[in-house]
Amino acid sequence: MSDPETRVEYAQLILDRHESAASEADIRSAVRDFLIQTGLAPESEIQQEEAPAPGESGRVDLRTRDVIFEFKRSIGNGITPHADYVTQLDDYLKSAVAGGQPQRFGILTDGKYWVLRWPGMGPVSTAGQHAFTLANAELGTRLYDWLRDQSQALEARGVPPSDEEVRSRLGEGPRFEQHIASLTELYQGNRDDPTIALKRDLWRNLLAAALGQVVEEEKDLDDLFVRHTYLSVVVGLALQSSFEIDVLTAATDRPAALLSGELFIAKTGVSGVIDSDFFTWPIEVDGERWLRDLAGRIVRFDWGKSESDIARVLYEAVIPAEDRKRLGEYYTPDWLATMIVDEVVTDPLNQRVLDPACGSGTFIFAAVRRYVEAARVEGWKPSRTLDGLLSHVLGIDVHPVAVHLARATWTFAAREAIREARNVDPHHAVSVPVYLGDSLQLKSAEDIFSRDKASLPVKIDDPSGAPRSFTLDFPLSLVEMPDWFEPLLAEVVAHIQAGLDPAIVLEAEAGIEGSDLEMLSETVETLQQLHHDGQDQIWAYYTKDLVRPLVLRKHKVDAIVGNPPWMTYHQTEAELRKSLETMSKGRYGIWTGGFYAKHQDLSRACSHCFQQVVDEDQVDGGEVDLVQLVAAEGDPAEALEAGEEAFDL
Repeated sequence: MSDPETRVEYAQLILDRHESAASEADIRSAVRDFLIQTGLAPESEIQQEEAPAPGESGRVDLRTRDVIFEFKRSIGNGITPHADYVTQLDDYLKSAVAGGQPQRFGILTDGKYWVLRWPGMGPVSTAGQHAFTLANAELGTRLYDWLRDQSQALEARGVPPSDEEVRSRLGEGPRFEQHIASLTELYQGNRDDPTIALKRDLWRNLLAAALGQVVEEEKDLDDLFVRHTYLSVVVGLALQSSFEIDVLTAATDRPAALLSGELFIAKTGVSGVIDSDFFTWPIEVDGERWLRDLAGRIVRFDWGKSESDIARVLYEAVIPAEDRKRLGEYYTPDWLATMIVDEVVTDPLNQRVLDPACGSGTFIFAAVRRYVEAARVEGWKPSRTLDGLLSHVLGIDVHPVAVHLARATWTFAAREAIREARNVDPHHAVSVPVYLGDSLQLKSAEDIFSRDKASLPVKIDDPSGAPRSFTLDFPLSLVEMPDWFEPLLAEVVAHIQAGLDPAIVLEAEAGIEGSDLEMLSETVETLQQLHHDGQDQIWAYYTKDLVRPLVLRKHKVDAIVGNPPWMTYHQTEAELRKSLETMSKGRYGIWTGGFYAKHQDLSRACSHCFQQVVDEDQVDGGEVDLVQLVAAEGDPAEALEAGEEAFDL
């Protein structure tokens, strides 16, 4: 890395060429020297006057590994470039991409004014990071930073993933905009693919359960689906990189194994955190190039040095603040989650802790860290620490992207225990105990455990676009044994996808007979029909997660921590509204008021509902201290004051 004096010195040479109206070649020479002398690009990687790709016409003035430069004596009127010059650079970028070259950005400059372009960018923008003006040589360091930000090849490696760095590199700026634009184009070109349409439908259904009526009113759910996909892939790549998986090489050689979790499970023995979920669709529709480009951005960081809830930081960066406010999504600061966990979890090695509306996992991060620290003080072996975590820190959420992030958060927090346990026993395997599902089971017309089955009602559109409703039923006795149920379900789905008879799998299981076998056979027939209709890529993931909260209900916990859903009755999804009202009036007796009763916040009802999963023998008087359920942004005094006011404490 160069010193500031060098950057200023060579920036002055660039300005001298511009101000003397030197030729394009002279300006190019000065910029080339700046790149070399400041360490932005080695001389061996700088090319001049070459075609944008083999066999293409035209000559690129200069390029580094992934940035094309086009030089002019004057790019236009000040920083506003001439349209013909922009078209020329855009054509070079298109040719480079079409020719399989790694270039993704182009820079049009006359030495003083610099304008950024990328394929498919649309109208020229000279705002924010899309342009730079070298007004004087003292800005040489800022030019250096601006150029470095546009090039993955020019960026430093091994950077600690601070909140600010993660936000600025992966949730803001031209690179982020380009990743979102490319992913949007990929999605729009394949949105009618049956598998992608199915994943979007299931994602939307769960989102509606999580966020209520506002989802029905959202103008651009497609944009949200794309952003959720980006967010989930970024977090998954970052997590794998933290375990020394070379995600850039894997994105080139084994992209499907990278996104499905195959590589991660082989490396760590951890399942249930990176999976074939709603957001693996890019590699099903030729999105490998997009994935490689994103992986190149991920490897800039040393994710092993992560010390905070990175998933929350990314979510707040990727989903605009106005969108989060409109969708009713409020995330808890790390300091507040830690304060509440420290207050409530007084015996971490013996208390089972649940966050039943865990979001991205901020409280889970704090609870896992507290458990690991306590185990270290006691001198526990890594395998004992890890096995204990699996039954002592749990999370559930109905928000599909939140669950993905929370699983990663749990794993980030438990990273050292996972590594150490794996080093001692290479075959040590675990499944992250964070589950996708409705912890209140509000869509059940009756207590689901009064029956002998777990039922998942599904509403999707068939390939023709017509509404389709069905139920997936599973014997409760089977669901209660996840170590048996999950591999069995995966094998059934694998047989269906391979064109084999899945009945063979059921018949080979001696423990399945009678009414259980009949129930499973009917469900398998439904899965076969979904496969026939091209809608079969998600069911193993969807099913094994949504049934798990039913099992957790039978295993009480000692403490509930978290930030409850902050929405009113009238904002909830229509199908859930009646259940909430019935429970509040009948079971809990907390329905108050007349016409305006439906404007009460659900957090009050949730505190009573969540009581069902708390071990009353471990809680004074059988009541949950509501401070465990309060979280607000601001300083500690404001947070506690908000909690007291919200719950009339």
